[in-house]
Amino acid sequence: MSEYRYELDVLAKCPRFPDRIDTYHVMLVPTDVIIEVETILEFFEPYQTREGVFQEVIANEAARRFRCEVEITGWHQGVKVTAVAP
Repeated sequence: MSEYRYELDVLAKCPRFPDRIDTYHVMLVPTDVIIEVETILEFFEPYQTREGVFQEVIANEAARRFRCEVEITGWHQGVKVTAVAP
């Protein structure tokens, strides 16, 4: 069985300080599903302007949308945070 991994950096508005933009490293790990890159980019694009969304929520929403495990890592005020959604 083939396994495909998709990795990208995503910009998202900081939920605590809306004037800041956070950068998250995202990894999608579906088992044998091919996901079009354009679909991935379209999904994450609105988070650049959507306010009040924590990376844990983004991970859960992406996992539901793409039906795969999603791992999102970001740094917040010097603390590395990794959210994994099954």
